[in-house]
Amino acid sequence: MRFVSFEFAAFVLLLLALYYILPRRAQNPLLLAASYGFYATWSWRTLPLLIGLTGITYFAGRRLPGSNRPRVLLLAGIGLNLTAIAALKYAEIVVPGDPLLVQPEMPPRFDVTQALIPIGVSFYALGAISYLIDVYRRQMAPARALVDFALYMAYFPKLLAGPIERARVFLPQLRRSRVVDNAVVARSGMLITLGVIRKVLLGDQIQTLIPVAAFSDPSRFSAPELAVFAAAFLFAVYNDFAGYTDIVRGVSALFGIELSRNFNAPFFARNVFDLWLRWHVTLSLWLRDYIYMPLSRAMLRRDSSQRNLATLAVPAVVTMVASGLWHQASPHMVAWGLLMGVCLFAMRVYAVRRPSGAQHLPGVLRVLLPIAVVFVIVPFRTDLHATWEYWTGLVRWTNLRLPDATLVILMVFSLAVDWAQTRAEDEYVFLRWPRLVQSAVLAAAVLAVFLANGDRSGLFIYQGF
Repeated sequence: MRFVSFEFAAFVLLLLALYYILPRRAQNPLLLAASYGFYATWSWRTLPLLIGLTGITYFAGRRLPGSNRPRVLLLAGIGLNLTAIAALKYAEIVVPGDPLLVQPEMPPRFDVTQALIPIGVSFYALGAISYLIDVYRRQMAPARALVDFALYMAYFPKLLAGPIERARVFLPQLRRSRVVDNAVVARSGMLITLGVIRKVLLGDQIQTLIPVAAFSDPSRFSAPELAVFAAAFLFAVYNDFAGYTDIVRGVSALFGIELSRNFNAPFFARNVFDLWLRWHVTLSLWLRDYIYMPLSRAMLRRDSSQRNLATLAVPAVVTMVASGLWHQASPHMVAWGLLMGVCLFAMRVYAVRRPSGAQHLPGVLRVLLPIAVVFVIVPFRTDLHATWEYWTGLVRWTNLRLPDATLVILMVFSLAVDWAQTRAEDEYVFLRWPRLVQSAVLAAAVLAVFLANGDRSGLFIYQGF
């Protein structure tokens, strides 16, 4: 059941009707049953995996505070969830008759319908790991109600591709009374409308205009074309994933449950660190809190000098390599992680050497930042051999040709949407627009849904991770 489809809209509307008819104590069980049903429409054969990891993580969390060997129990719980990711995501598992499990090798256009691993495992396993660590650190008490914890793991708006919610933030919402007033409905409608526009009218259209051969045979294209295609791919991923997040946040708010904002105008970042605090925010914060900061503290205990290059380099590089492997276990993703880690390390060195200017890069570096990001995004998209050809093509300025101008127009439009939100410092700024303009935007979103139901654009790139 695709998110951008009339079937999903009917599912949500029916569920909302039942949800508000039932008494408060029955709402969480209803959402849990609906979430399992929703997941089954994608991959019913791997539903037992989700249920099994939920049960094991729940009981491990319950035992952690009183355990004689809490560290062993914690490591066992973490190891189990990591094993689920590694064994099921990176092994070549073929489940006959189930076309919606994702292959370890992503097809050229991230075609997740060719699937061979459990959809969503990368996201709900990280949620389970963060829950166990937070209980171990005594940052939260273990979940009492199994139904509530199961809903945290399986909640359908965030199940397939996040956001990666923290249990200590999500679970309290399940225990509170939920009020959905006109203001909440208006904000939800705006998020859903904006999400559909980002996904269908920006993300999908940009992907369509990027030739598949650009990343498989870069030698066929000139340097300006390759530069625009790399930037366009970045915008395609951004609008696809940001669109998904806006849609699910809007849907979730209708049930009185708030999900985290996952993107915050990343192309207006001041530096590399700021970029990662604006892009896939919940994953970035997860990596920061559970990999980067523990590693950094461990390195500082060995050498407290902030100028020790190893202390600055190791946490950044290890964290970003882990991010690459989380996306896909392949050499080109490791290379992408290494390059991003080096960029973060360089920014960290700059911050230490010149703390007064750490937040704002000099003008020259501000210009170089987007160029560096465009270079680094290439191995995220293709293998190492094609990456080298692509990089070589970017600096070979012969037989110059310009790409389709529509790509540039769509990217500028995407930037304009972010600029409006950034300038107003309010992601709901569009609710202040005149009613006539809002109606026109809503009509465009409805048209986009019709377009999406005519092809396979209801699928999202990050369902493949």
